[in-house]
Amino acid sequence: MEAARRRGSGLLIREVDGEILVLDSIADQIHQLNESASMIWRLYAAGTDVPEIVETLASKFDVDKDVVERDVATALARFRELNLVRDAETVQDGTERQQGGVEGT
Repeated sequence: MEAARRRGSGLLIREVDGEILVLDSIADQIHQLNESASMIWRLYAAGTDVPEIVETLASKFDVDKDVVERDVATALARFRELNLVRDAETVQDGTERQQGGVEGT
């Protein structure tokens, strides 16, 4: 089963001119995601798997998939590091257990 994606606690998400602003009331920080990071956020939040995110961005920006794969992994790791996203792993009994990933806007 695929892990559910959840937004971190205390976040307010806004979109301004096609870019996502994440207001983190717990860390008292504002994160402005550029165009590609905003696309990664939206796609991941919508449940798109990483290979499909890579394919979408590689096609849109006409960039080699290996480069995009590294960039997507880096962006998702940074989102987790900043506690902007968490993954909830669904265990066999159907309950969820928190892990570190993104929930929608």
